[in-house]
Amino acid sequence: TAKNAPPDQLDNQLPFKRQLLNAAKNLPPEQLYSLLSYKRQELNAERHNDVEESLQAATERDNITRKYFRALLAGDARTSAALFQDLHKLIKTTAASGTVASHI
Repeated sequence: TAKNAPPDQLDNQLPFKRQLLNAAKNLPPEQLYSLLSYKRQELNAERHNDVEESLQAATERDNITRKYFRALLAGDARTSAALFQDLHKLIKTTAASGTVASHI
């Protein structure tokens, strides 16, 4: 996404965005509305995908965490140790990708 693009890439996009804005100012209202509606839908789809990815990662962490605590409560040291390692690896992986929530 453009919001995650490096600053030099954003600078390169500015002339294009200015041209696009100037062209949009000359559009009839119906076409301008269609363009804005399309861009809104595009952005909403991108946000939806981001939420779905975050939800999937959170669900995976939740499942492993629940199994880990069940094993702890059952006194199963071997299983709880293995699940703890799995959870730790998952949190490290998601933290590196920037998808882990701040409450973890």
